[in-house]
Amino acid sequence: MRKTKLLAELLAGLMLLQSLPVYMYADEPVIEPEEVAEEVVVPDRTVIASGECGDNITWTLSSDGLLELTGTGDMWGYKGTSGVLGDKLFNQATGLKIGEGITSIGAWAFAGYSNLSGELVLPDSLGSIGTGAFQNCSGFTGSLTIPAGMKNIGKQAFEGCSGFDGVLTIHAGSAFISAYAFADCS
Repeated sequence: MRKTKLLAELLAGLMLLQSLPVYMYADEPVIEPEEVAEEVVVPDRTVIASGECGDNITWTLSSDGLLELTGTGDMWGYKGTSGVLGDKLFNQATGLKIGEGITSIGAWAFAGYSNLSGELVLPDSLGSIGTGAFQNCSGFTGSLTIPAGMKNIGKQAFEGCSGFDGVLTIHAGSAFISAYAFADCS
C-alpha cells in the first residue's frame, strides 16, 4: 500500500511538471526544424591506436584508416621506413591529416606508406620537411602545394612518390630544396 501511494504521488508530480511553461534564454535565436538545411553525418572514427610523434604532437589512427596528427611544434625524426606508426600499423593508414600548428615533419616519418590515398594537404604552419619524409609513398592524388613559409625540403623528401596527378606549387624563394627531393616521382 505504501509503495502504491508513493508511486501515485511521484506520477502526479511528474504530470504537474509537464504542465509548467518552459523558458529558454539564449543569445542566439532558436532554429526551428524547418530552417535546418540538412543533417550532417560524421563517419565512425573509432581510435584504434594513438601515440606521440613530437614533444607536443600526438597521432591517432582511426578505424577508417585516417592517420591524424595534432599539436604544435616539430615532429620527431625516425629511422627506416615504418616511421610514425611503427612496423605493425603503418599499412593500416589510408589517409593522412597533418594539423595546423605542426612546424616540421621528421625524417622518414611516412616513408614507404603505400596505402595512402587522397590529397596531401600541408598546413601553412609547416616550415620544414625532413629527409625521406614521404619517400616511396603511393596513392596521393591531386596537386601538392608547398606552404609559403617553407624553409627546407630535405633530401629525398618525396623521392619515388606516385599518384600525384596535379600541379606542384612551390612559392618563389620560399624553400631550399635538397638533392633528390622530388626524384622519380610519377
